[in-house]
Amino acid sequence: MADRTYEGAESRPVEVDFDPKEHLNFALRLKFFRGMHRKEVAHILKQGRLLEYPARSTIFHEGSQGENLFVVFDGRVNIYSAGAFIAVCREGDVFGELSALDHGVHSASAVANKETTLFTISEQQLHDMLGETFVARFLLNIIREVHGLLRQSNAEITRLRRELASKDEGA
Repeated sequence: MADRTYEGAESRPVEVDFDPKEHLNFALRLKFFRGMHRKEVAHILKQGRLLEYPARSTIFHEGSQGENLFVVFDGRVNIYSAGAFIAVCREGDVFGELSALDHGVHSASAVANKETTLFTISEQQLHDMLGETFVARFLLNIIREVHGLLRQSNAEITRLRRELASKDEGA
């Protein structure tokens, strides 16, 4: 069960060597690389880094400057806002993507739930690859994911508003 309060520890991640067979085969199954060729995905993976975080280590803090997006390759990451648990990211999930796209501050904190391996790529690394046509497909896949998360958030807001309105009517 996920912790419901934020208790991340400060710990430095360890960079993991890129294993083309293991990591590429995993990445090819992810929605972020949908419609891309093996060589294109390998190129993106080589531009980024694979980082291993110990259990309960903080990946980033709410309010800190962000410029990287992260994809969970192995493990789980708990997301906290204002110290309260709001979500868990599992294998194949992405987080930090908004800060990577707009270089803004993180709207939440991310903490490795257990030993976790993440693929990360920075805004600058993405920018440097923009001349590659396949990067547009990668970015479109990220935009689709953000769009899906926005739809989920809108549905939750609508549900909560209806629930609040029905309580107000009953009072």
